[in-house]
Amino acid sequence: MLPLLGPRIPAADLYDADRHDDEDVLRLELVRAYTLRPLIGAKLMVGKAEDISGQVRRLLTERIPGFDWVVPDDWRGPFERYGVAHKSLLAPPHPETGEPMSVEVFGVTDSPGVIVISAATYANIQFPGYGVDLYL
Repeated sequence: MLPLLGPRIPAADLYDADRHDDEDVLRLELVRAYTLRPLIGAKLMVGKAEDISGQVRRLLTERIPGFDWVVPDDWRGPFERYGVAHKSLLAPPHPETGEPMSVEVFGVTDSPGVIVISAATYANIQFPGYGVDLYL
């Protein structure tokens, strides 16, 4: 997994005043988060929301093999409302620390039937939000 990761994302880059309070700032130092380089820029060919799960599973299996990826089936809400694909998925444990990790995947509709992954973060928290444009 380590060769697929970018450098550790500094806590200051994870901080968002709209999402975090003063206590969160102290906890952010404990967050291990890394850009998952092989997923950035990947294109998912989808005709409808129901296609996203299979396309994400295929992408993860091809670009990060050796892990039994569990990808939820329902991606409808954000996709149908905002044209984005956004989930946090269980990922392999951190190779050095063994701690549980997740992968946040965020993609935007680039053209009809095409979602481009613009953010993918491997982290010890779910939904670190790094590189995820606010869409609500």
